[in-house]
Amino acid sequence: DRDDDGALSLNELRTVGGFARDHSRRSNESLAKRLKRFADFATRKPAPGDVAPPFDLRDLNGNVVSLAELLETKPVLIETGSYTCPVFRGRHESIEQLAEEFGDRVHLVVLYGREAHPGSGRFGEIEQPTRNEDRFKLAAYAARELSINVPVLVDDIDDAVFHAYGALPNCGYLIGQDGRVFYKMP
Repeated sequence: DRDDDGALSLNELRTVGGFARDHSRRSNESLAKRLKRFADFATRKPAPGDVAPPFDLRDLNGNVVSLAELLETKPVLIETGSYTCPVFRGRHESIEQLAEEFGDRVHLVVLYGREAHPGSGRFGEIEQPTRNEDRFKLAAYAARELSINVPVLVDDIDDAVFHAYGALPNCGYLIGQDGRVFYKMP
């Protein structure tokens, strides 16, 4: 992302020739095919127009937050994430900026679920939580370390809500007050 706009343009994509070398097991697969596969993966439910999966999750203060209750007052923007997801870590700041600008018109929340890359690379010391209490501790740690100020809603260790919202730790969903997915990214 040479121009730091948070997205890759076609020209920027054309310049990532070294990308295949960094992923040797995919070196014979073109970038276009990999991007198509990712796009196909990202089109799983819920899709725009679908009824958003309901939830009752605890925030970091232990309060139960319901999608239905949030929708009574404003639309809801859900960002899925985890501490070990580099995409979430790199992009969450834009959600904070949206909260500052549009927080009076939309609820913005983080749906904290399964760790994306525990035990790998710079996250070598982070393990996949196996108990709800451990996930809450890690979510609270992430909120402090990453300066997350929007409410963080923590999925139970069974990841039921996280899976209902696509099981990717870097998705975004805009839910209209009618309870339907208005927009999904990716």
